[in-house]
Amino acid sequence: PGGAALCAFVLLAGAGCAPVLRNENGVRVVGDIVEGDKERRVMITTHDPSKVAQIARNDPDAEVRRTAVREVRDPAVLRAIAETDPDPTVRVAAVERLKDKTVLIDLATDNTEPLARLAAVGRIKDQAALAEIAMRNSDSMIRRAAVERVKSERVLYDIAMQNTEPFVRIAAASRIADQDLLTALARTNSETQVRRAALRAVTRQEVLADFVAHDPDREIRKAA
Repeated sequence: PGGAALCAFVLLAGAGCAPVLRNENGVRVVGDIVEGDKERRVMITTHDPSKVAQIARNDPDAEVRRTAVREVRDPAVLRAIAETDPDPTVRVAAVERLKDKTVLIDLATDNTEPLARLAAVGRIKDQAALAEIAMRNSDSMIRRAAVERVKSERVLYDIAMQNTEPFVRIAAASRIADQDLLTALARTNSETQVRRAALRAVTRQEVLADFVAHDPDREIRKAA
């Protein structure tokens, strides 16, 4: 009665009152008096880890599962959700709770959801692992994401020289600042677009002049 009276007072004041759309089994969902379930606030009200995990894995509402995932601490449960949940945003939320390098590498390699794979790459800090993903992942977009996290210019040079995906090679070349490495890329890379990307960052005027005077490729001479 007190709650109803409060809602009536708020409605009379013109401010609206958010109804409880759901309040059961450890889940409370509050909506908006006008927008209904378009404006919802989901709360996990249970503190039982097994109950939270059950909600995160099995609740029919993706928003509820996603909210519950943020309360899950068990890495095994999080990994299972990241690998199997039918909603991409729930998978991403689970990946963002994981820390183990090996698990993240496996997810970046094998997960069937591209957004989850990208999220996994975004949490990997190990440079050797990132270089391996950049070179060998089956998805070119995942390779590109790994390139963006590689710090060593020497490793970026190797990726720009050897990667099987031209746009990944270009992305690697575009992150290099070392003038010797850039000049080597511009002179020896097998991809014209990579050579041009490297030339755009070359600042040594004598090197550029040499390309203009001697490079056999007309497009490279123009770029220089």
